[in-house]
Amino acid sequence: MPVTLEKLVAHHARYLAGGVAVIFADERLTWTQFNARVNRLANALQQNGIGKGDKVATADLLGRLDKQRDELELIEAEHFIVVGDGTAAQSYAAFIAAGVETPPAYPELDQEDLFNIVYSSSTCILHPQFNVEAMIDTAHRDNVTHIMMVPAQIIALLQSPNFNTDSMRSLEMLLTIGAPLQQQYKEAVNAVIPGRFYQLYGLTEGFMTILDQTRFNQRPGSVGCPPSGYETRIVDGQGRELPAHEIGEIIGRGRARSGFETQCCRS
Repeated sequence: MPVTLEKLVAHHARYLAGGVAVIFADERLTWTQFNARVNRLANALQQNGIGKGDKVATADLLGRLDKQRDELELIEAEHFIVVGDGTAAQSYAAFIAAGVETPPAYPELDQEDLFNIVYSSSTCILHPQFNVEAMIDTAHRDNVTHIMMVPAQIIALLQSPNFNTDSMRSLEMLLTIGAPLQQQYKEAVNAVIPGRFYQLYGLTEGFMTILDQTRFNQRPGSVGCPPSGYETRIVDGQGRELPAHEIGEIIGRGRARSGFETQCCRS
């Protein structure tokens, strides 16, 4: 029996009922409360005829609704929901008002189905937008253990006078993803918090190699190794595989994107 998203949330609601699942600003949700919200939204979606495989688009501010509606025609959204502040937030509240907190009718899922967030049993802390000082303060105050950032955020982190060993004392992993991070910034991070730097190398849609803290210390100029189930090659302009130490184009594919090929250029 595969472990899929809805089973994880319900599982944690049963066995970690009072544990904190999500922190956003001043609001904290236990796993019981979070599971209830998930169920209300899922039931509301199903009651409005929205099911597995349907495309759902959202607009965050009512004032931009018409503009976003035009833009979202490009992705051929089948359903449109308004969320956000003020009147828009009331529209979202009205949408889920009919949803009940009992478990919805779950569709058949398997390991090939995609979802964006994998909920472990840990607490997920959310900020309304990226603010490096707020992030450092949260990491220090709430003993954050794992952080995922894109390169631009890591550069901002390095520029902060509050980024130091003490403020990051609880951190076990700082992971960069989304775009390549230059070597000088990797080394700067490792100098402040040694042995805790990770990189998922690839493009926004996915990654092809993993550089963990052990390999970074051994070969800091590397982008790591492909995980199990991934194929990676370096090829020339004609698609022919190149020998070691030659510069070319990196191509790869793996289980995370079934039928999808990720490509990026090597500098």
